[in-house]
Amino acid sequence: MKAMKLRYRWPLLALVAALACSTGAVASDAPEQTTSTSQPDPLDELLANTAEEPAPETSTTPPPAEPTAQQAPLASIPVESLPETETPKPVERRRGGPQLEEIIVTATKTERNLRDIPASIVSQSGADLERRGAQSADDIIRYVPGANITATGDTPPRVTIRGISGDVATGSTTGILFGDVSFTDTYVPFVALDPNPFDLASVEVLKGPQGTLFGASALNGAVRYVPKKPVLGEWDLRYFSQYTDVSQGAQGLSYGGVVNAPIGDDFAFRGVGFVRDQPGWIDNTQVGQRDANDLGQYGFRGMLAWQPGAWDVGLTYVLQKTKADDTGAADNLDGDLKTAQRARESFNDTSYNFADFALKREFAWADVVLDSAYVIKDGHNFFDATARQVPGSTVPLTAQEYTAHSTTFSQELRFSSPNAKDSPWRWVGGLFFFNQHIVERLDLPVGDRSLSAAQLIPILNTIFPVFTAGSFSEDGQIDAASGDLDVRVKELAAFGEVSRKLFEDFELSLGGRLYKTTSGGTNTQGGAVIVALYQQQNRVLDKGGSETGFNPKAS
Repeated sequence: MKAMKLRYRWPLLALVAALACSTGAVASDAPEQTTSTSQPDPLDELLANTAEEPAPETSTTPPPAEPTAQQAPLASIPVESLPETETPKPVERRRGGPQLEEIIVTATKTERNLRDIPASIVSQSGADLERRGAQSADDIIRYVPGANITATGDTPPRVTIRGISGDVATGSTTGILFGDVSFTDTYVPFVALDPNPFDLASVEVLKGPQGTLFGASALNGAVRYVPKKPVLGEWDLRYFSQYTDVSQGAQGLSYGGVVNAPIGDDFAFRGVGFVRDQPGWIDNTQVGQRDANDLGQYGFRGMLAWQPGAWDVGLTYVLQKTKADDTGAADNLDGDLKTAQRARESFNDTSYNFADFALKREFAWADVVLDSAYVIKDGHNFFDATARQVPGSTVPLTAQEYTAHSTTFSQELRFSSPNAKDSPWRWVGGLFFFNQHIVERLDLPVGDRSLSAAQLIPILNTIFPVFTAGSFSEDGQIDAASGDLDVRVKELAAFGEVSRKLFEDFELSLGGRLYKTTSGGTNTQGGAVIVALYQQQNRVLDKGGSETGFNPKAS
């Protein structure tokens, strides 16, 4: 605004200068004015020079008269001087093109600049995910080249990187982690880690074998969700709401919030809560349900940070529940968003909660981290498979019902080199312990409560040449087959990796993971098929085994 004031005074100054040239004087009774600063004003000098300079001699204009003693000096016009803070600064021009933003990632279990890691890593910041309105793992993975996420309806979604994947109902080939907590299911996966991206620091996707640092589940890569840590001495409150309207589908509202609260000088708490309503878009015409595959989800993340001196202590608790009323698979070749061959809704109800305790201390010789986690997962999945067994049938026949519960305790003691940018050497190593207990039940029920055994047996005889109705489920339905799995898996591993920077653009890394895995338990098989094949009500398999191996790495 001050510059604008100065601009509009110039016409007035020009008028005063013109009057000075024509009259050579100003009335002696005009009040004298001074500038607002103690330094001589350049405008005063300009007016004075204009008044004192004689006009050029011409044949028509006589020379001006000499000024008399009675003439008063020209009045000055006060003009505010520009403050020093408004003086334009010279623009510093940098050579070498635009400057790239420094992105710090912890995907390799040490803090490093993403550009300095000789590996294929995609890092998406939490702020970018929020701007895109991401609400699920599918919204995240679709932006990662070479990665995709698939779901068959009877198994949870799984991430595939570079096209490497296991068969249906087998272990995942991509490691999934929340912070440093592994979300691996040793056998059949039944719960997928799908945290809401709201208030995440970043999501890091590592491509290629990662078994050295993350174990056997990271055969072809790893996905790591990095939460924002509590901030000491700072209050923060944010929230979001998102309305979704699906073309040819329904509508849903999702919302959540986060609060960061300091507690004294050394403590801070950060809590995140959200509710997600994903609208459906598949019509199940067999049961008369429009937009049947809607999904409801809610969750909470609470983190407590304590930093007494050089110590860094963190405690995290996460809870999330998800309920999908039907699967999002269509069963027609016309491109219609509907299904006409599922006589029952195929729901999926999952939940997980875990606690993580992390203790970190930075020494002059190394950074030391002790991380302990306890994870509990529950899943209940029902999938109508009538169309798979009897194509075109509208009679409820076979289905797959899966219930599972698992508890996992893991602990890692890790040492890593100090974060010294001037050192060409980097190293990380440690010990890892894993103990997982899994209890699962798989049922293949035949028909539903509206069909009697007398009606079902003739139908089953067309599917199974030899059928004996010798097994029923707890609710009176015939089980074509069933299995009860009770197994425990333990692993102890030592891992390490060392890197040396060569010249300016190369880095050599060598590492490995030495492990020993033991597993054992029982699998109790039953159902009509088992009775027909083995002529016994239940068949119990009691097995166990162990394996010792070494996974090398060179890059």
